[in-house]
Amino acid sequence: MFLKNKTYNIYPLNVGSCNGCDIELGALFSSKYKLEKWGLEINENPKKADLIIITGPLTIKSKNFFQKALKSSNNLKGVIALGSCATSCNLFWDNYPVYGPPDKFTKINLYVLGCPPKPEAILEGINQILGLKIKKPKVVIPYGFRGRLKYDSKKCIGCLTCIRFCPAGTIIAKRTEKGLEMEYFYGKCTFCGMCAQHCPTGAITLTSDYKMIEKDKKKFVTKGKVKK
Repeated sequence: MFLKNKTYNIYPLNVGSCNGCDIELGALFSSKYKLEKWGLEINENPKKADLIIITGPLTIKSKNFFQKALKSSNNLKGVIALGSCATSCNLFWDNYPVYGPPDKFTKINLYVLGCPPKPEAILEGINQILGLKIKKPKVVIPYGFRGRLKYDSKKCIGCLTCIRFCPAGTIIAKRTEKGLEMEYFYGKCTFCGMCAQHCPTGAITLTSDYKMIEKDKKKFVTKGKVKK
């Protein structure tokens, strides 16, 4: 069943992206997914946007354009933050031209995580916001794909090697009387795999789970306690 009489305009809003997420969004609108049959279209006019998809950390130069685009949308049904940079600025969180993540200035309805996210994850996010049921083609996970981070505190020895190798400041360690509390906020992750590669016990793994979609980015967390 196709919704031929209804058109959904999607406005991509790049506020400082490296274009990695934008490339995956463009791939979603290739012939493989046939989204035009469902009335989904990329539209460069924010006034007609049903859905705005934001990529990148919000930079100083893009802030005014970003705010004008959001205010000019007359029929907006939702806003998606696409990728780690739009979620939490990724490794650019303390960079001088970056204001911060877009959610400091507007409400985000859905976070689709990844660096970059797979097209199938983006499609799942679009389905949730617009209330559609577009089926994904068979998902092929390439060898070496790095998805959702998993932490096993039972294997962890508290050496903190992961912190030393993490470029994005994703990992926080707190020493308490009972031991060491480890928290991995992979909403900020570059998914480079350095933490897993250098972990001597295999306590950290990057799984093949590409479907990292949440309404609250605080849920992109895995944690545990290392006992003394």
